[in-house]
Amino acid sequence: MRRIVAMCMLSAVISPATADDGAALFKAKCTACHSESKVLGGVRKVAEGERAAHFEKHLAGHFAPDAAQRQAIVEYLLKAAAQ
Repeated sequence: MRRIVAMCMLSAVISPATADDGAALFKAKCTACHSESKVLGGVRKVAEGERAAHFEKHLAGHFAPDAAQRQAIVEYLLKAAAQ
């Protein structure tokens, strides 16, 4: 079990998700059930200062247990919502 945990941690260090990956992750994992426009509408309903924490918490329980993937998706959503 310790080896599995160590390997997971190492893989996150070697290839952490980037903000650019956030768009790809969102499209691959989220759009099967959620349209981008609907999600961005939801993002915009949350107070700007609370968005990152709100979606970090939501994704941790809903879709992305991997912290690097969550961060990439959140960064993508925040950037897209600001446009």
